[in-house]
Amino acid sequence: MPEAPGPPRARRHLQAGEGLGPVVDGVQLLRILAVAAVVLLLCAVGAGLAVAARRRSAPMGILDHVEELRRRLLACLLAALAGVLVAMTLAVDWVGGWPAPRLALYDSISSQLFRAVAADLVPAGVTLIVTAPMDGFSAQFAWSLAIGLVLAMPVILWQMGGFFAPALGPRESRILRVAVVPAVLLFLAGAAFAYAIVAPLALAALYEFSGALGAEPFLDVSSFSGFVLGFLVGFGFAFQTPLVMIALSRAGLVAPRTWWRVWRHATVAIVIAAGMLTPDPSVVSQLLLAGCLLLLYVAGALLARGPKAA
Repeated sequence: MPEAPGPPRARRHLQAGEGLGPVVDGVQLLRILAVAAVVLLLCAVGAGLAVAARRRSAPMGILDHVEELRRRLLACLLAALAGVLVAMTLAVDWVGGWPAPRLALYDSISSQLFRAVAADLVPAGVTLIVTAPMDGFSAQFAWSLAIGLVLAMPVILWQMGGFFAPALGPRESRILRVAVVPAVLLFLAGAAFAYAIVAPLALAALYEFSGALGAEPFLDVSSFSGFVLGFLVGFGFAFQTPLVMIALSRAGLVAPRTWWRVWRHATVAIVIAAGMLTPDPSVVSQLLLAGCLLLLYVAGALLARGPKAA
């Protein structure tokens, strides 16, 4: 009697968090983000200390500066590489509410974070898929690189602050020291705004088109990773607008009233920049970013009218 044929080997599409181990819940994700925020704030303090320790024992020639820059860049590269390796080879289990690291090659910190973000942002009915052998690795490496840069940020800011600080005068050093912590907070605020509001709205709006066409919605993991990370980084840097305006005015490079005189040109530039910074073609995310940048521009113009600004 011939053996009954087994079930067909149909291709299986993974839903967000399905078949990939436990998904990090919202509380754990908040803990991860809180740790990242603390790390970045420590980076800011470290950079301020590096700028404060600005004296060198002896003058340096141009070759000495080049050699120092090479050494500092190498230290930054090694720190980032170490952070990437940590994100790709370690996993975090929660024991009694506290993180417990363990060795893991596939189910690493980067994959855990990816699953948490996917469970939070992928619209209902959309299936995460892998369409090429390298897609899974590319997605994990993208998240590992982001985590590695966050972990290496204290070293990067310390090294860069130590290199550029001797070239700054007392006034510029004071402005830089004061601006580092607000820069980190504004970056975190921009990334949080993109994660909580803009990215979910953009994904939901874009996938409405596939529903109107009667097509089955899929999303490959590499595209999803680039989409989300692009939003986080783009909005994080865009939220630096008022800080840059204030720093330019306090340094005496731009008069505070100039920001009000060129507001029409600034509006056009903001709309164009919003279109370039948002990684999707939808008007929703571009308008949200442009609206935030306009508000931040007004705030920067108001705050630039401080002491010694004119």
